[in-house]
Amino acid sequence: MSELSLHAPTVLALSAAIAATLGALIIFSWMQGQRDNYYLALWGVGNILGGIAAGLLFTRGVLADFVSINVASALLALAYGVMLAATRAFGGKRTAVGWVCAGAMLWLAACGVEPFYASQTLRIVLISTLISTYALASAVELWRARAERLPSLIPAVAVLAIHAAACACRIPVALFGGLNSLQGAAGAWFGVLAFESLIHVLAMAILVVSMAKERAELEQRVVASTDELTGAATRRSFLFEGEKRIEAARKSAAAVSLLLFDLDHFKTVNDGFGHEMGDRVLRAFADCAAKVLEPGDLFGRIGGEEFAALLVGCNAEATLAVAEQMRRAVAAIEVGEERTELQISVSIGVSTATRAERLLGEMLREADRALYCAKSAGRNRVERLEASPKLVA
Repeated sequence: MSELSLHAPTVLALSAAIAATLGALIIFSWMQGQRDNYYLALWGVGNILGGIAAGLLFTRGVLADFVSINVASALLALAYGVMLAATRAFGGKRTAVGWVCAGAMLWLAACGVEPFYASQTLRIVLISTLISTYALASAVELWRARAERLPSLIPAVAVLAIHAAACACRIPVALFGGLNSLQGAAGAWFGVLAFESLIHVLAMAILVVSMAKERAELEQRVVASTDELTGAATRRSFLFEGEKRIEAARKSAAAVSLLLFDLDHFKTVNDGFGHEMGDRVLRAFADCAAKVLEPGDLFGRIGGEEFAALLVGCNAEATLAVAEQMRRAVAAIEVGEERTELQISVSIGVSTATRAERLLGEMLREADRALYCAKSAGRNRVERLEASPKLVA
C-alpha cells in the first residue's frame, strides 16, 4: 500500500518543473503569431510564477523559512492573481494591479503577525482561501464569456471550479488536524492535493491554448462568412445558413419568407459620383436593414447591389409589412453632402412558402421574378410571389 502512496515532495518538484515549462511554452505560443491574445502571455507568466513558488516550497527545511514560506506562498498568491487577470483579459476586461497583487500583499502582511506566522493551521487556511477565491473568480470570468461557444471553454470552467473546491477542502482538513502534524503535512492528504494541483496545471495549459486556437478559427470563419464592406453575410454563407434554417422550419412547419433587394439605378451612382460614394450607399443600406429587420433574421449580400433576407416564422402579410417598412426607410436615407445629396430607393421581391417542403433555390427564383415585376412596374416598390414548394408524400 505504501508503494502506491504519493510522495509529496516529488509531486511538488514535478509540479514546479511542469508549471514553469508550460508557462514558457504558452508565452512562446503567444509570441509566435497570437499577440492579440494577450491573456496567453498573462497565463504563461502566472504558470511561471506558480512554478517558482512550488520550487521554493520544495526547499522547505533547506532554505530559510522566509524564502520557503513567506516568499513562496506570496508568489503562489500572485500567480493566481495574474491568472485571474488572464481570464478577465480573455473576456476583454482589464484588471487593476492592486487586485492582482492583493492576495500576495495580504499574505505578507499576515506573516508579519507573530501568532499567525507561528500557526501552521492559520497559514494553510489563509493561502488556501486566497487560491480558492482566485480560482473561483477565474471560473466565473470564463463562464461570463461562454457566449462565444468555444468547445474548450466550459471544460476550463469546470477544471477551475474543481481546483477551487479542492483548495477549499484544505481548510477543514487543516482545522481538524489533518495537516497539522509533520506526517499529515507530508503524507497522503498533502500528496493528493499536490497531485490535483499538478493535474490542474496540465489541464489548464492545454485548455487555454485550445481556447486561443478555437477563437482564432472562429474569427477566421466570421471574416470568411461576412461581407467586409457591409457586414452582411456573404452569398456563400447566406445560402449555406439559409438551407439550414429552411430545413429547421420545415420540421417545425413554420412559415418562411424571402426578401430580395436591389438598389435602384445603382450603376448611375458609381458612374456619376464614384465608387467611394457607391460604397457609402451600400453601407447605408446595410445599416438601414439592420434597424428594420429582427436580430435573428438572416441578411446577406448576394452580389453587387443585390441583398437578401430570410425570415423564419413570418407569414406573408407580416413579411409584406416588413418589406414596405424597409422600402420607406431606404427612401428616407440621406447620403452625400449638400450639393451631392443622393435620393436612393430599393425594389423588393418577396417570396413566401407556408406549406410542405421548401427549397431555398425555388424561393430565390420566385423572389427574383417578383423583383423583376417591381422593376418593370417603375421601381421603388414591393412585389410578392408565392413559392411553389414540393408536396411531401
